[in-house]
Amino acid sequence: MRTSAVARKSGITLYGRVAGSLRTRLSSGDWPEGSRIPTIEALATEYGVARITVRQACQILAEEGLLRAQPGKGTFVARSPKDATLNAALDLYRTDREAFTIELESSEPVRQAPAIFKQHGTPAQRYMRIRKRHLLDGTPCGWMEIYVATDVYRCWPKGAEHRLRLATLLGEAPHVHVRSGYELLEVGQASEAEAQRLDYPIGMPVARVTRLLADETQRIVYAGFNVYRGDRFRYEHDITGKVSYGSQGAVADPAASIAQEA
Repeated sequence: MRTSAVARKSGITLYGRVAGSLRTRLSSGDWPEGSRIPTIEALATEYGVARITVRQACQILAEEGLLRAQPGKGTFVARSPKDATLNAALDLYRTDREAFTIELESSEPVRQAPAIFKQHGTPAQRYMRIRKRHLLDGTPCGWMEIYVATDVYRCWPKGAEHRLRLATLLGEAPHVHVRSGYELLEVGQASEAEAQRLDYPIGMPVARVTRLLADETQRIVYAGFNVYRGDRFRYEHDITGKVSYGSQGAVADPAASIAQEA
C-alpha cells in the first residue's frame, strides 16, 4: 500500500494519511480491541514511508485514545473508533453522557439569516446564532453553527447552549409546532478552518450536515450547519415505506426514494 503520491496530490500530510488509513482499519475490525498491531517497521514497509511517519501517525491515534504503547511489548488497540460514533439524524451520541461535552464559541443575536432560508421557507425577524464545538472523551467530533428564532430561544432554559443538544429543545416553546424540515448530508475534505476547529488533519474526510426546520407557517425556526469528523460520524435512517418491490421481488429503484431524503 503506497500512500506518498496520494498524499502529495491531496495536500494531506503523509502521517495524516497513514493515521486515517490506520483509523479505518481499526473501525473495520482488522485489529480487535486488545490486539497488537504490526510493528513500526512492518507498517513503514507496508505503506512505503519512513518509520518516523508511522510513529507520528500512531501518536495521533494514541492521543485519540485508540492505541496505547507498551514499552518492550508493542502497540495495542485500546478501543475502536466505532465506540465513539455519531448519529447525525438526531444528534444522539452513542456514548455515556459524561463523555460528551460542549465548548461554546459564541452566542449572539443576528438580524440577517443565511440565503438558504428563503429557499425552504420564510426567515424569522431575528435569530440567536450559536457557534459551538462538541467533544467525546475530550476529542472534538463536531462543530456547529446554529440559528434559533429569538422567540423560540427565549423559551429555553438559561444557558442551554452550554450543556444541551439544541435540536432536542424545540418542544420547550409551546407556541411553536415544527411541521416540515430539510436536511442535506455532504461528504468532503476538511478545509483549513474546519481542521483547526476539529483538531483534525486538513483534507481528511468530513461530513457536512445542513438542517432546517419550519413551523406550520413555513417560518424557519431552527437551522444547523454542522461539520463532523469522518472518524466520529455515522448516519442512520429508517427507509421503511420508501422501498418498493416488483412482482419478482426485485427492488424498484430504491435509490430514487432515498435520494429524496438527502
